[in-house]
Amino acid sequence: MPDQPRVSEIVSLPSFLPVSSRLKLPVRLARELVVTTAWVSENTPAEKVYRMFGQDPRLPGLAILRDQSPVGLASRTTLVERFSYRFSHELFGSKPISAFMDSRPVIIEGTSDIDAIGRKLQGDWLPEMMDDGFLVVEGERYVGIGTWQLLMRALSERREELFSFMAHHDPLTGLPNRIRFLEVLEESLSAGRSGALFYLDLNRFKEVNDRHGHQEGDRLLNLFSDRLQASSPPDGLVARLGGDEFGVLIPGLCEVREASLWISQLRKNLEEPCLVAGSPYRLSASVGYCLFPLPGMGLNDVLMEADSRMYRSKRERDGLESGECLPAEPSGGRVKTGAPGPGGL
Repeated sequence: MPDQPRVSEIVSLPSFLPVSSRLKLPVRLARELVVTTAWVSENTPAEKVYRMFGQDPRLPGLAILRDQSPVGLASRTTLVERFSYRFSHELFGSKPISAFMDSRPVIIEGTSDIDAIGRKLQGDWLPEMMDDGFLVVEGERYVGIGTWQLLMRALSERREELFSFMAHHDPLTGLPNRIRFLEVLEESLSAGRSGALFYLDLNRFKEVNDRHGHQEGDRLLNLFSDRLQASSPPDGLVARLGGDEFGVLIPGLCEVREASLWISQLRKNLEEPCLVAGSPYRLSASVGYCLFPLPGMGLNDVLMEADSRMYRSKRERDGLESGECLPAEPSGGRVKTGAPGPGGL
């Protein structure tokens, strides 16, 4: 392959969002921009290629290959213009298409991030190329031809995806936020699906923030969210509800015994000390849960049940206490009184 300009060689691939690197929109790759895999060999007569464009008006161009490796791009615009003159077919028709190809087309690696390509394609470069396509390759292998129009559409869609994604995810931990969590819970309740809702509150988080600063506090929240995710099944939903409160939704978990087993697994995952300001620190949390569905209980009832149990756990220090190295502090948490309901811990 000749020394052609590769967008992927120019573009670095930093995180798409100007916030925590943990908040990442699912990646879309350049191979999604391919509209055709058509190609011809470099010795194909130009007349034949011209007719191929006439047979398929949607064809933006044709890759010119030598030994299965692209060496150029035949642009529809360029070739149609060349054959629009009198006697052009007689003069140029039998010549090889390599005489009319762009030997330095833009080449984009198929595994490149569309977001990074969009950041590169700014300024005056893009408008000059709007009428032509570009080659998409993976290594030395030809994948297809993409169009700038499709790229612009993909980037526009990407912006909409970004706004929706940020509206439903926590910018620090990258977890779904309260809005998304409640949406999924409400969908489950409306459909009559069974499951368990867990409320968790990170113990003594304020003390870490006050003593060591918000940077250490943020790091602690990320460590806790990692261990919470590691304890949850693949179909579970882990969310940061705000501050030091988290929620876990596990579909199909409908027995107290199963809930206890999940809490035991979380306790094990929290046992290994982490470092806070260079000193060992054991994570702990207060937890409350509610199994659903239950007769007569709607969304707010399920939330209040789990919330009540969580604060009762915090008051009694009967949650996932693991003996932190920092001194204890009276919780003073909210307590909702009443007869024990489903799943109090």
